[in-house]
Amino acid sequence: MANRKYTEDQRAEAIRLVSTEGQSAASVGREFSVSVGTVHRWVSDALAHPPASPVDVGACESDGAAYEQQDLESQLQGVIHRIGELETQFEQLAQRPSTQGN
Repeated sequence: MANRKYTEDQRAEAIRLVSTEGQSAASVGREFSVSVGTVHRWVSDALAHPPASPVDVGACESDGAAYEQQDLESQLQGVIHRIGELETQFEQLAQRPSTQGN
């Protein structure tokens, strides 16, 4: 795919489709003409550097809550990465010629 610049709005829309709407990274990649890996990178970057929110993590009542949130975010990144791997494997398998019925 050609090396193309995408606006922040386009990236945000792609991230929203994956993280909020539940679309696969593969389908979003096709829609935006980018690779599955690019979509996964955009989502991972968004998780690693979320926009400032009105709730300050430092203002949590305990350090345990902040640690738990960080742990959950880390687990989520791992799951998103694994989904990307599985989607890639699925696409590779779907492209193989069928050996059934021979």
